[in-house]
Amino acid sequence: RLKRNRVVMCKTLQHGSTVPDFFYQINLSTSHSGKIHHINVHPPLCIENLLPVIMEYRIIHKHTKQTLYNRSVLKGESQFIHCVDPNLPLTMSVKIPCFGWSKSE
Repeated sequence: RLKRNRVVMCKTLQHGSTVPDFFYQINLSTSHSGKIHHINVHPPLCIENLLPVIMEYRIIHKHTKQTLYNRSVLKGESQFIHCVDPNLPLTMSVKIPCFGWSKSE
């Protein structure tokens, strides 16, 4: 039986592949009778840049300090992240023009 909100991982099928595992979040909404009405599939993480400039970001493992994912996102844009396990302890650092990287705690 599925939980109401759950993160699911799809493992890479090819041995030795450099393709990362794929994560997504499933949300179930049920009726009073217990039958499923809707199954919604979402990316586990979404980065939205509401700043008027391009923003760089890094997603970092909190304990090992290893950068797991880094990209840039244009102003007003969103990026969906499927290749980082949201169950890990994560932090994020951002950088905008004329400023250095923010501290990730």
